[in-house]
Amino acid sequence: MAQQKTGLAVKDYLDALVDEDGLRTEVTVTLTDQTLLKASAYLIATAFVSTIVIHFVKNALTKT
Repeated sequence: MAQQKTGLAVKDYLDALVDEDGLRTEVTVTLTDQTLLKASAYLIATAFVSTIVIHFVKNALTKT
């Protein structure tokens, strides 16, 4: 049986946005250093992988 992660799940985030009166309009987003570093790393990795994939596709199409 799979174990649950100790972090917040998507359901927890949604529960924080909706209360008994409906959607909350005042939502506070806290960015920590760790969150900012993770987001930056994901963006850099995405750009790198996209560049590699585009390069391979371009080479595959020009060699046929």
